[in-house]
Amino acid sequence: MLPMWLFGQYIAIIPIGAIAHVETVWKLADFCIAMMLICNMVGVIGLSRLVIKESRQYFAAEKSMS
Repeated sequence: MLPMWLFGQYIAIIPIGAIAHVETVWKLADFCIAMMLICNMVGVIGLSRLVIKESRQYFAAEKSMS
């Protein structure tokens, strides 16, 4: 369930999308996707060492069990 303040932001954007030019809406959408990509890449890069470490431990333990 979305928090009410976040839901309110989505509702506020609907009239902007209806009034603005299509090109402007697409540019805004592209910008938002790019910002989301940057945030996700920071997280992926930040967690990559931990994922590699945990994966090696997991597969070593699995290998020793069989």
